[in-house]
Amino acid sequence: MKILLQQIVQGQASSTMAIEKKLAELTTRIDCSYNDLNIKIDALNTRVKNNDNQNSSTFVPKHFDQLHGKAIQNLKEYVHPISISEI
Repeated sequence: MKILLQQIVQGQASSTMAIEKKLAELTTRIDCSYNDLNIKIDALNTRVKNNDNQNSSTFVPKHFDQLHGKAIQNLKEYVHPISISEI
């Protein structure tokens, strides 16, 4: 009986060590993947900022408060009233 219990305890210890080894490998892989993704995200953010700066430097704002063409000085000369008569 004592030998059987020792074998069970040894089996548990060896499986625990194997699980710890697998967890350490998994943690390392996750850390590497996180670092790679973080580097790629930083590079993408830099490219987006550069594109934004490039677009804003070439952007020419339009003036929406003015109409195209020559300004009319006296609007009353150009207004023609329209009357609707009842039939």
